[in-house]
Amino acid sequence: LYRGEPDMARDIVDAMWPDLERSQLLRVPVALIDATWIRARARLGNASGRRDTDAVERDVASLASVNRPGARGLAALLDGGLRELRGDIGGAVTSLRAASSAFVETGMVGLGLAARFRCARLLGDSQAAEAASFDLSALGVARVDRWLAAFAPGSGAS
Repeated sequence: LYRGEPDMARDIVDAMWPDLERSQLLRVPVALIDATWIRARARLGNASGRRDTDAVERDVASLASVNRPGARGLAALLDGGLRELRGDIGGAVTSLRAASSAFVETGMVGLGLAARFRCARLLGDSQAAEAASFDLSALGVARVDRWLAAFAPGSGAS
């Protein structure tokens, strides 16, 4: 996703998923959260139809059901990207604001900034988007556009 190759990202995740399921690692909540988040990001970055978006929606529901810090924010961030892709801008903004709040609560600063950036872009607030981009750069993100494509996919320009 970072390199701008969403097809490859989805193919890699899809190829490794059966082995991951057989390994029983998905029974460990942290592994389940990380793996599901990676799969959903790969699918969302390459969503081309209802089948893809329905799969992302299932991953969002799976993440939202995990009672672990950060999982709620990850689910909301993905839901924001999914709603944006479907054209539900109001719903996307609501989800992205929820993601930002959840990330602030859990100290996930970079992802909170990503949610703020995406939300600002959807609202047409270039000043707030630039501030979030600046703050991401201050955290050491060299290519904000690529970082956002990898960690907070959405249909809007980064």
